Amino acid sequence: MKYFTIIALLCLSCISCTMQNNLLQSPNGKIAIEYHAEKGFSVIYHSGRDKVKMMSLPEIGLKTSDTDDCFKLISSTPVTSVVDDYEMLTGKRRHCHNEANECTYRFENVKGLRVDLIFRVYNDGIAFRYHLPKTKEEIVVLDEYTAFAFTPGIKRWTQKFTVGYEGFYWPNTDGVADNEGREWSFPTLFQLSDSAFVLLTEANILRDNTGAYLTNAADSSIYKIKLSDERLICPSGWYSPWRVAIIGTLADIVESTLVTDVSEPCKIQDTQWIKPGLVSWIYWAYNHGSKDYQIVKKYIDFAADFDLPYMLIDWEWDAMGNGGNLNDAMNYCKEKNVTPLIWYNSSTAWCDPTPLYRLNTPEVRDKEFEWLKEVDSLALANAQQNLEKAYKNFFRDKSIGFPKFKSKKTNYHSYTTNNQKGTVYIDKGYIKIPKLKTMIKIKYHREFKGLIKSATLSKTPSNKYFISILVDTENIKLPKSNKKIGVDVGLKEFAICSDGYRVSNPKYLRKSEKRLIKLQKDLSRKQKGSNNRYKARLKVAKLHEKITNQRKNFLHKLSTKLIRENQSIAIEDLKVKNMMRNHKLAQHIGSASWSKFFEMLSYKSIWYGNDIVKVPTMYPSSQTCSCCGHKNPRVKNLSVRKWECPECHTRHDRDINASVNILNKGLQMQSA
Repeated sequence: MKYFTIIALLCLSCISCTMQNNLLQSPNGKIAIEYHAEKGFSVIYHSGRDKVKMMSLPEIGLKTSDTDDCFKLISSTPVTSVVDDYEMLTGKRRHCHNEANECTYRFENVKGLRVDLIFRVYNDGIAFRYHLPKTKEEIVVLDEYTAFAFTPGIKRWTQKFTVGYEGFYWPNTDGVADNEGREWSFPTLFQLSDSAFVLLTEANILRDNTGAYLTNAADSSIYKIKLSDERLICPSGWYSPWRVAIIGTLADIVESTLVTDVSEPCKIQDTQWIKPGLVSWIYWAYNHGSKDYQIVKKYIDFAADFDLPYMLIDWEWDAMGNGGNLNDAMNYCKEKNVTPLIWYNSSTAWCDPTPLYRLNTPEVRDKEFEWLKEVDSLALANAQQNLEKAYKNFFRDKSIGFPKFKSKKTNYHSYTTNNQKGTVYIDKGYIKIPKLKTMIKIKYHREFKGLIKSATLSKTPSNKYFISILVDTENIKLPKSNKKIGVDVGLKEFAICSDGYRVSNPKYLRKSEKRLIKLQKDLSRKQKGSNNRYKARLKVAKLHEKITNQRKNFLHKLSTKLIRENQSIAIEDLKVKNMMRNHKLAQHIGSASWSKFFEMLSYKSIWYGNDIVKVPTMYPSSQTCSCCGHKNPRVKNLSVRKWECPECHTRHDRDINASVNILNKGLQMQSA
């Protein structure tokens, strides 16, 4: 690992005479950086006819060790023009345009180690950053020497630096402002004249960077950069954050987009899911408001009444009381169609907040997310893949909805782990799962052959545990058949086939409805959190599970039978979701599970090499005579179960006729 120090202040007399650029100006000529070997860099601002020296940079450099290597400024690159146009989702303006002149000053020591100082001068300020060219090893940065020197006695607005980065900006002229430590947060505002101001800040703080603050402890008029991290490991080709000085009138500073101008573009390709908006925020009116559920509710109501999309619940949310907790607040937000935001971590120890220091250091972050180690790494990777899939589905079709976090209090839990070099296997009625020290005794309903790919462990609401095992094996192709059928689904009879085969609707929910109503009434009368309520919930869950299992068993048997007996199956492409909007039939349609049935037919047809043809929804299969093609509008009436064709006088059973028409249409679509 290489360590080196760059201190330009100590080396100004050693600068090569080959320097090209002693003056770097903004495109409009109002701002300039002047370089003098004896004095270093100065920043000049032309305010009208006046030429104002805004500040100087008496020290430039990085400290990576306590070595005394002297770096010489050996050259500067030709001035290049930087022009950028970009769009913002939110901020001061949507379309941003900026122009700058750029020059790179190169430092080098006797060992050939180099550091580049990249300067840009914009029409509204300057920005510079350090660049460590690529090396074979990482470099550890211990400190930064950058310093900004101002005229003594000027007016300035500064905020005392705290880890929580929260306070007021007090005006002062002595650089103290009731701050004995003289450590200041970004941004800091300085006034050089009636119309000349400079605002110091930083920008483009990336993963390999650290935040910074200012100190003028040694000299009240010289503000030095201090890094938040005492030891920063920098990869090869590292860039520091930009040190930014916005210069001009107060209007120029307020309107400037220099911070985003020098920042890297957004790496997210599709940003449509990002929804900027106004937020209802408790803090400024009620310092401890997030502790009080009733106050939180008022701010949620406020957001709903004024169509604000968001409501921010600040610190102390984990101590919420007075009629409700955080979960109650989340549910109330959902009821009012307001999106909640939570201030998850606090660092302002001076006011004793909670939750405190949850994410500040790697140690506390490890402790906060220690529960993630309860399962193996592959389970976590699968969860990430599921999240990625959910986002892709959302971007593909917004009607699917934005991904939602699963609650720990849900009655259904599951996770998936992969078999990696025999980490999942079955032996003599037992299964081995990663992270579990002992094997689990199992009852499996059928033997299988093939390589185990993954295992999904789940706990149902009825407190039963299941392991679903994914096996890499080959499906046995069914022998080819010439038989083709059309299938019409209904409520009285679940399926009516074109060959006359009928299947009654078992109506499992209707058969268990009285029992379910009684159990749900019993559950509603039990006290929340009591053992009796837990027992009552289990009874309801077991009955729901029984109904679900009955329905799945029926659908599996029917779909398998149709697939095995027929080479081609024509079905209607029903929009079941739209049909569920009919409140009179919604429960019956949901109980019939047509969508699940069609889904089973689809994937089983792929397994066994069969054909599924979906006939368009609007095709009038019931109204059309399957013999002559005459369309009879009278059959729109659902009460007409049998009818005679006015043209060919063929007598039809409504459902059989519909299934025949579905088959004919499907065959027509296949041959097209």
